[in-house]
Amino acid sequence: MSGSVTASPPSRRRKLAERPGACNRLAGASPAAVRHHIRVFIARRARRSDPKSDIVGNRRESVMHRKLFAAIFLSAFVLTAPALAVGGGDDDASNDAVRQCNNGEVWDRGKNECVPADQQSLDDDALFENGRALAYLGRFEEAVTVLGMIKDQNRPDVLNYLGYATRNAGDLQAGIAHYRRAIALDPNHTLARSYMGQALLLDGDRAGAIAQLDAIETRCGRDCRGYAELAEAIVAATEDRAWRY
Repeated sequence: MSGSVTASPPSRRRKLAERPGACNRLAGASPAAVRHHIRVFIARRARRSDPKSDIVGNRRESVMHRKLFAAIFLSAFVLTAPALAVGGGDDDASNDAVRQCNNGEVWDRGKNECVPADQQSLDDDALFENGRALAYLGRFEEAVTVLGMIKDQNRPDVLNYLGYATRNAGDLQAGIAHYRRAIALDPNHTLARSYMGQALLLDGDRAGAIAQLDAIETRCGRDCRGYAELAEAIVAATEDRAWRY
């Protein structure tokens, strides 16, 4: 990832006012209805990516259902792996660098070494890289501290990762508040919407999570990372099993 985590311009963008989202109709639906909705999404993706596979056509329905469950887990792993590795590419290098730093230190690219966080002179982007890497390394309290050092606290990407780190540090409501601020500043920040949807699931608000899924769909369709991650989380929560968050 670069400094901003907002999804790249989608290949097919639809306006919110174009039609009522299908997910809104699921807000009060039964668990079976929610599962059906997400499975349809996975089935369509599978048909597009492998038109000759067993899941094409109704004549192999039992095989299709088994493959749909596998596809849900596969899509979640493939699409969340970049996040867990802090984005890939340059971000992987940043992740490895920050991993070397002790608590109270940040990575200084210019000096190519860890420096005391309270004595650093890094700009906001460098602090953001450190904070994001710490969050994905599971060092959530440190991430909150470093992200809090950023001068511009109205950056949606900063607020998104503050939400991620804060909720994983144990303060779910504060995390949700950060996500709401990020989305208020940038309604098209689909990753913040996806993370907030997952936080709402943890808070027992499935309807709110489905509303975020619908909002993501209107902005980047069903093929983008944010939709796939939140869809997996909703299915997992509906079936009362754990998911990656």
